[in-house]
Amino acid sequence: METNVQRYLEFSAHHESNSYQPLAYVGVITDNFAKSYEAVNLLSRHNIPFRIIRPTDVNAQAFDGLDIAITFAVPEKESLAAIQILLQRAASLSW
Repeated sequence: METNVQRYLEFSAHHESNSYQPLAYVGVITDNFAKSYEAVNLLSRHNIPFRIIRPTDVNAQAFDGLDIAITFAVPEKESLAAIQILLQRAASLSW
């Protein structure tokens, strides 16, 4: 008798899990999860999809698919160009 767990495992074994990107509209840039906990908790409670981004991982691709970014960390000098691209993209949206 095949169980639901067995079917799930068989499906997962034959499927590339790396081909999917998490659905998120909000990026949360943080290097201290304790300081950003309450904001992240509120996003979760209101079912707002978000993605955690470490300050060292901020680049132009880090914001792909995001509409907004919230930062709880001082941006690194190298990250400022990527943040500027996000700001320009947001400014070009027609409301």
